[in-house]
Amino acid sequence: MSALGSKREKFASIFKRVDGLLRNGAIPYEERPLWYDVYKAFPPRVEPMFNRPLPTNEVRQILYHEDVDRVEAFKRYQKLGYLNCFKVADNRSNLSRLLSKCQEVRLRHPELDGDKLFTVVEEELQKDGVLLTKKN
Repeated sequence: MSALGSKREKFASIFKRVDGLLRNGAIPYEERPLWYDVYKAFPPRVEPMFNRPLPTNEVRQILYHEDVDRVEAFKRYQKLGYLNCFKVADNRSNLSRLLSKCQEVRLRHPELDGDKLFTVVEEELQKDGVLLTKKN
């Protein structure tokens, strides 16, 4: 056993152990840990204990049409460039042009998806002068 108490989390939380050491005088109040005052001012709703069961929350999959289109575009074409996420309207890269054209075509033809959508988008981009090189 240590001179400053037990290091096993099974007996008490770290806050309770440090609080006990401060009350008993094993640690001077001036040498308390930095997080002690914050933890005391904003305690957690549920005390973090060793025997507390793990939460069973599942993380939902969040996929947008643009994500699916981007994956499909990288599978089909090469040298698309990268999308600039810091600019709202980034029309310089072929990828951003392809994604915006996919949105336009999807609004006009909601029944299209997959291969049909990309053939229509590819034809419209060729009319606009954007050449996409397919992967082998």
